[in-house]
Amino acid sequence: MCGCSSGCSSILVVVAGVGSALAYSPSIVTVGQYFERRRTLANGLSVAGSGVGNFAIPPLIRLCVDRFGLSGALLILSAIMLHVCLAGALLRPPAVSSSRCCCCCCSCWFSCSSSS
Repeated sequence: MCGCSSGCSSILVVVAGVGSALAYSPSIVTVGQYFERRRTLANGLSVAGSGVGNFAIPPLIRLCVDRFGLSGALLILSAIMLHVCLAGALLRPPAVSSSRCCCCCCSCWFSCSSSS
């Protein structure tokens, strides 16, 4: 793919950063959609969980590199990210009932505006 290790690591960092950003944003938004009464607490716990994960990943990487080498560590980290992708595929917006319609989602906006 590329001839030097710094080029490969740069590509890895960019791809991992973009992938993490694409996984983080929808998960935070989806948590906010499921809670009305305690939305701030739910968002706070979600953001704190991502911080704990970011704090725990570097020692995990060091352990994997020491025990399995670079290629084994990358394989393990890619398996972890595959699980993140699978968890992201399970994110679904909550069903909007007619009594709780907020008129801000695409699926119910037309029906709510035409009935008024």
